[in-house]
Amino acid sequence: MHGILLINSMMGGVVLLGLWPLIIILFYSGVEPVADVTSIDIDLFLLVNACFAVSYYILYTFGMTATSPLYISMTGLVGMPMAALADWVLKSKEFSSLTLVGMGLVCLGVLSINIHVFFDRQVRRLLSCVANTLCNNRSSRTPNMSSSSLTTSDDISLSRSPTETERA
Repeated sequence: MHGILLINSMMGGVVLLGLWPLIIILFYSGVEPVADVTSIDIDLFLLVNACFAVSYYILYTFGMTATSPLYISMTGLVGMPMAALADWVLKSKEFSSLTLVGMGLVCLGVLSINIHVFFDRQVRRLLSCVANTLCNNRSSRTPNMSSSSLTTSDDISLSRSPTETERA
């Protein structure tokens, strides 16, 4: 888990130290102008963006520790088909058939992992049930070894004579 937190911290450091200065340089050089910054409440925008980023990394770390890195990586890919679906619903954007096939394959990949996890749990539950049934049947076939049928050391008479230390 500490490795995951380290990687997330390093990604944040790269963004802070590498990308922010680059964005500022591109903005002031005129290469990448920002359109009408005065119409947006920048403080609120940055606050909301920071809240989303922090919640993303917290949920990402929790998901990584609760499931597996493969599962988290695959479910991160579902964001692309979901964004395309939002574009289709909100902006009436059309997609090519190849794009739709690719989105379907991504969703199928994530679904296959979910099916694998589901069936793995079901198979383990079934095998556990079968093992318990077999163990219960085996124990019902063994002779009854209750305490009343066992002989104790008091029932066995010893033929040796007591030693001097035992007589005293």
